[in-house]
Amino acid sequence: MTGFQKKIFLDTDIGTNIDDSLALQYLLQNPMADLIGIGIVTGNSMLRAQIAASQVRNIKKQLIIYTGHEMSLEGKLMQSEVPLFPAMHNPDLKFINSTVKPWDYLAENIKKEDGKIHIIAIGPLTNIAQFILYYPDLSAKLGSITFMGGFFHSDNSSLESRPERNANNDPKAFKIVIEKAMCPVYCLGKELTRKTEMDFDEFEDLLRKSRLEILLRELELFKQKRSHLILHDVLAVMCPFIPVVKFETSKISIDTESGLTDFLLSSHQNDPKLGISINLPLFRKELKQIIF
Repeated sequence: MTGFQKKIFLDTDIGTNIDDSLALQYLLQNPMADLIGIGIVTGNSMLRAQIAASQVRNIKKQLIIYTGHEMSLEGKLMQSEVPLFPAMHNPDLKFINSTVKPWDYLAENIKKEDGKIHIIAIGPLTNIAQFILYYPDLSAKLGSITFMGGFFHSDNSSLESRPERNANNDPKAFKIVIEKAMCPVYCLGKELTRKTEMDFDEFEDLLRKSRLEILLRELELFKQKRSHLILHDVLAVMCPFIPVVKFETSKISIDTESGLTDFLLSSHQNDPKLGISINLPLFRKELKQIIF
């Protein structure tokens, strides 16, 4: 871990799965993370923003949450349901800005912080693609973009035939980010992030010891509809800080009709970096050290 803070902008569809909330907690509690803003993507963005605000309250008073796209770039509503919203408690609406859009906020700050801002995207890439489309030259002034999305190289052909949710919600946005971003891009596919599965009982015990009440409430709702817990997005937010994932330069592609992704290893250093292996002991150590 480096000895200086990294400026992070988090783009998230918080409110659908519990790992988004845990990823936010990691950034709020990590002394090496200077979380400068949060963008919200997919349907019912105001409800999602309130979930984020309820976690931000009393932790980082100057942090603002910006509501972004609810529709894909093709005009399709993404994730209208917010199943974890009932766990929300006492959000402070002063943390939410629904007037300034995430891509405009990024553009304004990147001009002042050349090369210092790193984007982490743990939902569909619509807001990030919009930034690249509106401000094509400014992506070169980013430190990096790290995102969770796509599904690559698996031994299970039945899983490979199913598109990953973030990529499939807005495949056009995915394509724009991997092809047009002019900064280092790091991609974590589901075949890698699914290795972060954690036992419900162990997770609940850690939450209780840490007194993370909102996550305990989210967990009760989450368990009603899910049979297992995978911390996809927590792995993504760790990557700018510790060498928990090994990356290889790759030519990443997506079929914008099916949402299916593919890759080939590449020797062109400007191509995206694809996560190919994970250090699970380091992942678990970092999880417990920073959050629990």
